[in-house]
Amino acid sequence: MMQHNIDIAIVNEHWLSANRMTALKFSGYKVSNHFCRCRYIHGGVLILIKDNLRATEITQITEISEEKNSELTAIRIDSNKSVILAAYRSPSGNLNIFLEALNDALDIISQLYSYDSSEKRALAELQETFGLQPQFSESSRVTKTTATCNDTIFGEENKYYTCTTLNWFMSDHQKQLMVVENNIQEPKSKKQRIKVRNIRKENIYRFKSYLSELDWSHLLCQKHAPAAYAAFHSLWMSLTYISLKKIKLFNHKVTNLINAGIRKN
Repeated sequence: MMQHNIDIAIVNEHWLSANRMTALKFSGYKVSNHFCRCRYIHGGVLILIKDNLRATEITQITEISEEKNSELTAIRIDSNKSVILAAYRSPSGNLNIFLEALNDALDIISQLYSYDSSEKRALAELQETFGLQPQFSESSRVTKTTATCNDTIFGEENKYYTCTTLNWFMSDHQKQLMVVENNIQEPKSKKQRIKVRNIRKENIYRFKSYLSELDWSHLLCQKHAPAAYAAFHSLWMSLTYISLKKIKLFNHKVTNLINAGIRKN
Protein backbone atom coordinates (compact mmCIF):
# COMPACT_ATOMS: atom_id res chain seq x y z
CA MET A 1 0.00 0.00 0.00
CA MET A 2 2.85 2.37 0.76
CA GLN A 3 4.23 1.69 -2.71
CA HIS A 4 1.01 3.03 -4.26
CA ASN A 5 0.74 5.90 -1.76
CA ILE A 6 -2.61 4.72 -0.38
CA ASP A 7 -3.83 6.80 2.56
CA ILE A 8 -6.91 4.80 3.53
CA ALA A 9 -7.70 1.11 2.94
CA ILE A 10 -10.89 -0.82 3.67
CA VAL A 11 -10.63 -4.55 4.28
CA ASN A 12 -13.76 -6.71 4.16
CA GLU A 13 -13.76 -10.29 5.47
CA HIS A 14 -10.57 -9.90 7.48
CA TRP A 15 -11.43 -13.11 9.45
CA LEU A 16 -9.87 -11.74 12.64
CA SER A 17 -11.25 -11.91 16.17
CA ALA A 18 -11.21 -8.87 18.44
CA ASN A 19 -8.16 -10.25 20.31
CA ARG A 20 -6.14 -10.73 17.14
CA MET A 21 -7.19 -7.31 15.85
CA THR A 22 -5.31 -5.60 18.69
CA ALA A 23 -2.13 -7.38 17.64
CA LEU A 24 -2.50 -6.54 13.94
CA LYS A 25 0.41 -4.47 12.63
CA PHE A 26 0.96 -2.90 9.20
CA SER A 27 4.11 -0.96 8.40
CA GLY A 28 3.15 2.70 8.12
CA TYR A 29 -0.53 2.07 8.90
CA LYS A 30 -2.82 1.71 11.90
CA VAL A 31 -6.28 0.24 12.41
CA SER A 32 -8.62 3.21 12.78
CA ASN A 33 -11.87 1.31 13.36
CA HIS A 34 -13.16 -2.22 12.90
CA PHE A 35 -15.94 -4.76 13.43
CA CYS A 36 -15.22 -8.37 14.37
CA ARG A 37 -17.53 -11.35 14.65
CA CYS A 38 -18.12 -13.10 17.96
CA ARG A 39 -20.63 -15.85 17.19
CA TYR A 40 -19.51 -16.84 13.70
CA ILE A 41 -16.13 -17.24 12.02
CA HIS A 42 -14.67 -15.16 9.18
CA GLY A 43 -16.38 -11.96 8.01
CA GLY A 44 -15.67 -8.58 9.62
CA VAL A 45 -14.60 -5.17 8.29
CA LEU A 46 -11.78 -2.78 9.17
CA ILE A 47 -10.40 0.58 8.07
CA LEU A 48 -6.65 1.21 7.87
CA ILE A 49 -5.17 4.71 7.69
CA LYS A 50 -1.64 6.04 7.48
CA ASP A 51 0.13 6.68 10.75
CA ASN A 52 0.28 10.44 10.09
CA LEU A 53 -3.50 10.73 9.68
CA ARG A 54 -5.87 11.46 12.53
CA ALA A 55 -9.41 10.12 12.54
CA THR A 56 -12.41 9.88 14.85
CA GLU A 57 -14.23 6.58 15.34
CA ILE A 58 -17.97 6.71 14.72
CA THR A 59 -18.95 4.19 17.35
CA GLN A 60 -22.70 4.57 16.79
CA ILE A 61 -22.37 2.86 13.41
CA THR A 62 -20.34 -0.07 14.71
CA GLU A 63 -22.95 -0.58 17.43
CA ILE A 64 -25.79 -1.15 14.94
CA SER A 65 -23.85 -3.88 13.16
CA GLU A 66 -25.21 -7.42 13.05
CA GLU A 67 -23.09 -10.44 12.19
CA LYS A 68 -23.56 -11.76 8.65
CA ASN A 69 -26.47 -9.40 7.94
CA SER A 70 -24.86 -5.97 8.29
CA GLU A 71 -21.24 -5.55 9.38
CA LEU A 72 -20.37 -1.85 9.48
CA THR A 73 -17.67 0.48 10.74
CA ALA A 74 -16.89 4.12 10.04
CA ILE A 75 -14.44 6.94 10.76
CA ARG A 76 -14.19 10.68 10.16
CA ILE A 77 -10.88 12.04 8.87
CA ASP A 78 -10.02 15.11 10.95
CA SER A 79 -8.00 16.96 8.31
CA ASN A 80 -10.63 17.21 5.57
CA LYS A 81 -13.75 16.23 7.58
CA SER A 82 -14.59 13.35 5.21
CA VAL A 83 -16.43 10.27 6.43
CA ILE A 84 -15.37 6.73 5.47
CA LEU A 85 -17.95 3.96 5.83
CA ALA A 86 -17.08 0.27 5.40
CA ALA A 87 -19.94 -2.21 4.92
CA TYR A 88 -20.14 -5.97 4.37
CA ARG A 89 -22.99 -8.45 4.08
CA SER A 90 -22.50 -12.21 3.91
CA PRO A 91 -24.09 -13.96 0.88
CA SER A 92 -26.24 -15.82 3.42
CA GLY A 93 -27.19 -12.60 5.21
CA ASN A 94 -30.58 -10.90 5.07
CA LEU A 95 -30.59 -8.17 2.41
CA ASN A 96 -33.46 -6.24 3.99
CA ILE A 97 -31.64 -6.04 7.32
CA PHE A 98 -28.49 -4.86 5.52
CA LEU A 99 -30.34 -2.12 3.63
CA GLU A 100 -32.08 -0.95 6.80
CA ALA A 101 -28.80 -0.83 8.71
CA LEU A 102 -27.10 1.03 5.87
CA ASN A 103 -29.92 3.55 5.86
CA ASP A 104 -29.53 4.00 9.63
CA ALA A 105 -25.77 4.43 9.24
CA LEU A 106 -26.16 7.15 6.62
CA ASP A 107 -28.75 8.83 8.81
CA ILE A 108 -26.32 8.81 11.75
CA ILE A 109 -23.62 10.37 9.58
CA SER A 110 -26.04 12.99 8.32
CA GLN A 111 -27.12 13.95 11.83
CA LEU A 112 -23.57 14.08 13.19
CA TYR A 113 -21.77 15.88 10.40
CA SER A 114 -24.31 17.55 8.13
CA TYR A 115 -23.84 21.30 7.81
CA ASP A 116 -27.35 21.79 6.42
CA SER A 117 -30.06 22.86 8.83
CA SER A 118 -33.11 20.68 9.34
CA GLU A 119 -35.20 23.39 7.68
CA LYS A 120 -33.03 23.32 4.56
CA ARG A 121 -33.20 19.53 4.34
CA ALA A 122 -36.99 19.58 4.76
CA LEU A 123 -37.35 22.13 1.94
CA ALA A 124 -35.07 20.12 -0.36
CA GLU A 125 -36.99 16.90 0.31
CA LEU A 126 -40.30 18.63 -0.42
CA GLN A 127 -39.05 19.99 -3.75
CA GLU A 128 -37.61 16.61 -4.77
CA THR A 129 -41.02 15.03 -4.17
CA PHE A 130 -42.37 17.11 -7.06
CA GLY A 131 -39.33 16.63 -9.30
CA LEU A 132 -37.95 20.13 -8.68
CA GLN A 133 -34.28 20.99 -8.17
CA PRO A 134 -32.49 24.19 -7.14
CA GLN A 135 -31.05 25.87 -10.21
CA PHE A 136 -28.56 28.06 -8.31
CA SER A 137 -25.83 26.76 -6.04
CA GLU A 138 -23.42 29.71 -5.96
CA SER A 139 -23.50 32.19 -3.10
CA SER A 140 -26.16 34.88 -3.31
CA ARG A 141 -25.15 36.84 -0.21
CA VAL A 142 -21.48 37.59 0.22
CA THR A 143 -19.93 39.54 3.09
CA LYS A 144 -16.38 40.08 4.25
CA THR A 145 -16.50 36.91 6.36
CA THR A 146 -19.29 34.74 4.89
CA ALA A 147 -20.62 33.52 1.55
CA THR A 148 -23.96 31.70 1.61
CA CYS A 149 -26.57 30.58 -0.91
CA ASN A 150 -29.67 32.10 0.67
CA ASP A 151 -31.69 32.35 -2.56
CA THR A 152 -32.50 30.03 -5.41
CA ILE A 153 -35.08 29.23 -8.06
CA PHE A 154 -36.54 25.75 -8.19
CA GLY A 155 -37.42 24.13 -11.50
CA GLU A 156 -37.34 20.91 -13.48
CA GLU A 157 -33.98 19.86 -14.80
CA ASN A 158 -34.06 20.44 -18.56
CA LYS A 159 -32.32 22.34 -21.34
CA TYR A 160 -35.00 24.96 -21.96
CA TYR A 161 -33.62 27.64 -19.66
CA THR A 162 -30.35 29.07 -18.42
CA CYS A 163 -29.58 30.59 -15.02
CA THR A 164 -27.18 33.45 -14.20
CA THR A 165 -26.28 35.33 -11.02
CA LEU A 166 -26.03 39.12 -11.39
CA ASN A 167 -24.72 41.79 -9.00
CA TRP A 168 -26.62 45.06 -9.49
CA PHE A 169 -25.39 46.54 -6.19
CA MET A 170 -28.97 47.33 -5.21
CA SER A 171 -29.01 45.19 -2.05
CA ASP A 172 -26.84 42.85 -0.06
CA HIS A 173 -28.19 39.91 -2.12
CA GLN A 174 -27.15 39.17 -5.68
CA LYS A 175 -29.86 38.86 -8.33
CA GLN A 176 -30.77 35.58 -9.98
CA LEU A 177 -31.83 35.58 -13.62
CA MET A 178 -33.56 32.68 -15.35
CA VAL A 179 -33.98 32.88 -19.14
CA VAL A 180 -36.64 30.57 -20.56
CA GLU A 181 -36.84 29.71 -24.25
CA ASN A 182 -40.09 30.75 -25.92
CA ASN A 183 -40.14 28.30 -28.82
CA ILE A 184 -40.37 25.07 -26.89
CA GLN A 185 -41.87 22.38 -29.05
CA GLU A 186 -42.97 19.12 -27.63
CA PRO A 187 -41.73 16.13 -29.64
CA LYS A 188 -44.38 15.03 -32.07
CA SER A 189 -45.76 11.65 -31.26
CA LYS A 190 -46.02 9.19 -34.10
CA LYS A 191 -49.50 8.37 -35.23
CA GLN A 192 -50.53 4.90 -34.29
CA ARG A 193 -53.04 2.87 -36.20
CA ILE A 194 -55.46 1.20 -33.82
CA LYS A 195 -57.32 -1.88 -34.93
CA VAL A 196 -60.82 -2.45 -33.63
CA ARG A 197 -63.32 -5.23 -34.17
CA ASN A 198 -66.19 -4.48 -36.51
CA ILE A 199 -69.05 -6.00 -34.53
CA ARG A 200 -71.83 -5.81 -37.07
CA LYS A 201 -74.84 -8.08 -37.27
CA GLU A 202 -73.53 -9.94 -40.31
CA ASN A 203 -70.09 -10.37 -38.73
CA ILE A 204 -71.59 -11.96 -35.63
CA TYR A 205 -73.64 -14.29 -37.83
CA ARG A 206 -70.55 -15.19 -39.84
CA PHE A 207 -68.51 -15.87 -36.69
CA LYS A 208 -71.19 -18.21 -35.31
CA SER A 209 -71.32 -20.00 -38.62
CA TYR A 210 -67.55 -20.58 -38.61
CA LEU A 211 -67.73 -21.96 -35.08
CA SER A 212 -70.47 -24.40 -36.06
CA GLU A 213 -68.32 -25.72 -38.93
CA LEU A 214 -65.33 -26.53 -36.70
CA ASP A 215 -64.53 -30.09 -35.59
CA TRP A 216 -64.60 -30.07 -31.78
CA SER A 217 -64.08 -33.82 -31.29
CA HIS A 218 -60.31 -33.44 -30.74
CA LEU A 219 -60.95 -31.01 -27.91
CA LEU A 220 -63.63 -33.11 -26.17
CA CYS A 221 -61.44 -36.21 -26.02
CA GLN A 222 -58.71 -34.45 -24.01
CA LYS A 223 -58.36 -35.65 -20.41
CA HIS A 224 -56.31 -32.77 -19.01
CA ALA A 225 -57.25 -29.10 -18.84
CA PRO A 226 -54.00 -27.72 -20.35
CA ALA A 227 -54.25 -30.02 -23.35
CA ALA A 228 -57.94 -29.19 -23.78
CA TYR A 229 -57.22 -25.47 -23.67
CA ALA A 230 -54.38 -25.85 -26.19
CA ALA A 231 -56.74 -27.68 -28.55
CA PHE A 232 -59.40 -24.99 -28.07
CA HIS A 233 -56.89 -22.21 -28.68
CA SER A 234 -55.69 -23.88 -31.87
CA LEU A 235 -59.26 -24.15 -33.18
CA TRP A 236 -60.02 -20.59 -32.18
CA MET A 237 -56.93 -19.18 -33.91
CA SER A 238 -57.71 -21.18 -37.05
CA LEU A 239 -60.56 -18.75 -37.69
CA THR A 240 -58.01 -16.02 -38.40
CA TYR A 241 -56.55 -17.92 -41.34
CA ILE A 242 -59.67 -17.96 -43.47
CA SER A 243 -58.89 -16.53 -46.87
CA LEU A 244 -60.05 -13.04 -47.78
CA LYS A 245 -61.85 -14.39 -50.84
CA LYS A 246 -63.93 -16.75 -48.70
CA ILE A 247 -64.79 -13.91 -46.32
CA LYS A 248 -65.98 -11.71 -49.17
CA LEU A 249 -68.12 -14.48 -50.59
CA PHE A 250 -69.55 -15.24 -47.17
CA ASN A 251 -70.28 -11.56 -46.52
CA HIS A 252 -72.18 -11.38 -49.81
CA LYS A 253 -74.18 -14.50 -48.90
CA VAL A 254 -75.02 -13.27 -45.42
CA THR A 255 -76.05 -9.86 -46.70
CA ASN A 256 -78.45 -11.47 -49.18
CA LEU A 257 -79.96 -13.63 -46.42
CA ILE A 258 -80.47 -10.64 -44.15
CA ASN A 259 -82.03 -8.58 -46.93
CA ALA A 260 -84.35 -11.46 -47.85
CA GLY A 261 -85.46 -11.70 -44.20
CA ILE A 262 -86.15 -7.99 -44.05
CA ARG A 263 -88.26 -8.08 -47.23
CA LYS A 264 -90.19 -11.11 -45.93
CA ASN A 265 -91.05 -9.31 -42.66
